[in-house]
Amino acid sequence: MFVNDLIYDLNLRKEDKIYLTVLLLFSLIVTVISINNNMNVGLKSDVLVYLTNALIYSGLNENIHNTSTLYLSPVICFLTGILFRFGLGKESIFIVTGIFSILANLSIYILLKYRYNRLLSLFGAVLFGSFNLILTYWADGTLDVPVISVSIWVIIFLILAVYENPKYYLLCFPLAVLSIFTRYSALFMLPLVLLYFLSKNDFFNVVDTFLYDRREFVQMALNYIKGKEFRYILLGIIIGVLLFILICVFISSLGSGLTFFTQISESVGGFDNEYKYIRTPGYSENSAFYIYNFLYMMNFDSIDIFGVNFAQILMIFIIIAVAIHIINFMTNYDSVKTIVAHRKKFKVENFEKYLIILLIALGVLFIFSLTVNHLLANIFMLTAMVVIFSLLEKLPIGKKFYSMNFLCIAWFSVYFIFFSMINIKSYRYLISCIPPLVYFSVWAIDCISQTILNGLENQDSFIYRITRNPTFEFENKRRHRYLKIILILAIAILMAHAFTFESDYKFSKINDSLDEVCYFIKTHDSEYMDKTITTDNEYCMRYATWYLHTDVKLNSSVFYGTPTDDYILTNHFVQHKDLKRIQTSGNVRLYELKPDVV
Repeated sequence: MFVNDLIYDLNLRKEDKIYLTVLLLFSLIVTVISINNNMNVGLKSDVLVYLTNALIYSGLNENIHNTSTLYLSPVICFLTGILFRFGLGKESIFIVTGIFSILANLSIYILLKYRYNRLLSLFGAVLFGSFNLILTYWADGTLDVPVISVSIWVIIFLILAVYENPKYYLLCFPLAVLSIFTRYSALFMLPLVLLYFLSKNDFFNVVDTFLYDRREFVQMALNYIKGKEFRYILLGIIIGVLLFILICVFISSLGSGLTFFTQISESVGGFDNEYKYIRTPGYSENSAFYIYNFLYMMNFDSIDIFGVNFAQILMIFIIIAVAIHIINFMTNYDSVKTIVAHRKKFKVENFEKYLIILLIALGVLFIFSLTVNHLLANIFMLTAMVVIFSLLEKLPIGKKFYSMNFLCIAWFSVYFIFFSMINIKSYRYLISCIPPLVYFSVWAIDCISQTILNGLENQDSFIYRITRNPTFEFENKRRHRYLKIILILAIAILMAHAFTFESDYKFSKINDSLDEVCYFIKTHDSEYMDKTITTDNEYCMRYATWYLHTDVKLNSSVFYGTPTDDYILTNHFVQHKDLKRIQTSGNVRLYELKPDVV
C-alpha cells in the first residue's frame, strides 16, 4: 500500500517504465565501463582510506590498529566491507559507488518527473550522467556522486512530505542522516529542508499573528501541534536522531573518535588554518576560482555544435528562459498589478513594509558577508528567501509554482558559496551543484519550447509570422513531434558521449610499482605484520596499509638520524649506511634495516 501511494505521489505511471528501463540500461553500461576503467587506472588516495576503513568494518583488518580515519563515510565503507566478506577485493568500492551512481541517475529522473514530462525528465537524467565531471568520478570509489544520490532522495521525500503527505518525513530525516554519513558536506541539506518546509508553513505569517493576537497565535500553535504534520515531523526527527546515535556508537565501538565534529567545525571556518592546510593539494584563497572555471568544469569535451560546447549552449538556454520570464512580466505588467492589488493583507499595520526593509537589509548583509564567511552568507541568503516566501504567500499564486524553483536556487547557491569560500578547491566539489543545474536546464528547455509552441498559435506573434513563411511552414500536428525528435537526438548524443568518455586521470604506474613492492614484502618476510613499516610518502602509506592489511607509519623525516624501522618504503633514491635496498619497482623503493644496526 505504501509503495503504491509513493509511486502515485511521485507522479510515476505505467508509461514511465520504458523511460526508467532505458535510463537504467544507460546507467548500467556507464557503470560497467567506469568500473573497468577504474580497475586499470589505479586508486585515488582518498579511496585507499575508504578501502582500509572497509577492512576494519568487515573484521578482516588483521593488524590495522589506526582507526583515526574511520569516521570518514561509514555508509560507503560499511557496504564495501560487506562485499569484502564475500571475497571481493578493491573492486568492491567501485561496485558500491557504482550502484549509488545508478541510483543518482534514476533519482534525477524521478525528481524531474514530479514537475515535467517523461521525455524532458529522461533528457535531464541522461544530461546528469553525461557531464565530464560526473563521469570522471562515476563508480571510482570517491564520495561525491554517492552523496548526491542520497541527497536527491532527501529532496524528493521532502517535497512529498510538504505538499503531498507528511508521512514522508519518516523517510526524509533518516535519509538526511545517512547522507551526512555518506559525506559530511551533505550537512548543508538541512537548511534546504527547513527552507522548503517554510515555503508552505509561512514563518513571518506566524510572527505577524503573534504580534497581532497572542490568543490566536496560541490557538494556531496548539492546532498545529495536534495536527498530523507535526506528529510525523517529530517522529521523523526522533528516528533520525536515533540513527545518528546508533552510527556514532558503532563507529566508537571500533575504536574511532567522533572527530567528524572537528572536520565539520573546520569546514564552517573555511579551512582557513593556513599552517595546517597550506600544503594541502588544492589549497587556494581565490574565492572566484569556480566562477572563472565554471564552464570549463561543466564542459562536454566531444559535444560541440557550430563550435559552441554543449555546456555553453545550456547556459545560453537558461539565460534565454530567464529573459523570456522578464519579458512576460513586463508585457503583462497590468495583470501583475491586478494580482498584487488582490494580495492578502498582513494583520499588523505596515508589517509588509517592515519585511521589504528587512529583505533589503538582508541583501546588503549578504553581499558584505561574501567577503567574510560562507556560513553568514548562506544564513542571510536563506533568510531573505523566507521573507520572499512570506511576501509571495499573500499573492494568489500556487506555492508549487515557485517553491521548487527557489529550492533549486538555494541548493545551487548554498554549495557554490560554501565551496567558493573555503580555502581548499577541487573541481569535483562542484558535483554538488550539478543536480540543480540540470533542473534549470530542463526548466529552460521547457520554457523555451512552450514559448515557441504558444507563439505558433498566436497570430500576432513574431514566431507565428516567421513560421508561416513557405520556407518554414509545417503542420500543427507535427510541431510537438519535431521538438520530441530534437530531444531524442540530444539524448542519443549525450549517451554516445558518456559511453566513449575517457578520463584524464592516470595513476596506474605507481599502483603497479607499489603492488610489486608490497607483494615482495609479503613473500620476502612471512612475519612482516610483526615488523615496523614506515614511509615518507602519504600515498605509499595509504596504499601499503590497504595492501598489506597492517599499519604502515608516515614519517617525512624517516631518513634523518638513525633509522629504527624494519622496512622503509619510499619513492626517492636514498643512500644510508644503516639501510639496504632490497627491492625496486619503477620509482618505488624498499629499504631494510641492516641486521647489525641496533
